[in-house]
Amino acid sequence: MYTGKLAAFEKKIFELHSAFGDFGACVAVSIAATHGLGKSDETCTDDSLKKVQQGLYGMEIFHTLTIGLAKLSLIALFSLLLSPTQMRKMIIATATFLVLWTLAMVVATTVQCSPPDVWDLAHGSCINTAALWRYFGATNILIETLMFATLIVFVARLHMKKWTRVMGYCRNRRPAQLHRSFQFSRLFSAA
Repeated sequence: MYTGKLAAFEKKIFELHSAFGDFGACVAVSIAATHGLGKSDETCTDDSLKKVQQGLYGMEIFHTLTIGLAKLSLIALFSLLLSPTQMRKMIIATATFLVLWTLAMVVATTVQCSPPDVWDLAHGSCINTAALWRYFGATNILIETLMFATLIVFVARLHMKKWTRVMGYCRNRRPAQLHRSFQFSRLFSAA
């Protein structure tokens, strides 16, 4: 049986891994920045461009992993707050979809270009990365919607005044969804 102690432990594990993933992404971007990220193409040598691409490649992998693990931490929190019978199927379905999505995105990001230079978006044989990141954005919004729906059902069952429940809905995941929607719309307008 899924106990509260186990859910609390999983939440901490996901938070810790998410923090390490975030740290990894920061290190990868820092490496890219020290080798010319943000500078004009004329000032970059081929070697520094390669290092920038490697840094961005690492950042994309860590970024994807961090987002997935942070969301799993929230789902573990939902599971901790709810009794074993309440909304169990919804939480398990969301968690399963999220785990599969995270694994698929990490694998797709890892092999977006053919070996041996898997980071070489400029000269390598790569998949359609714009389509990959559109898929990432769309499914990220879908997962946020599932998490928001779980939160709505949870808050609706609390014994509180209606206005307090409405404020509970709006303060939690809605800003994140709006931000993701804005990112997604910008991705389509850039194409």
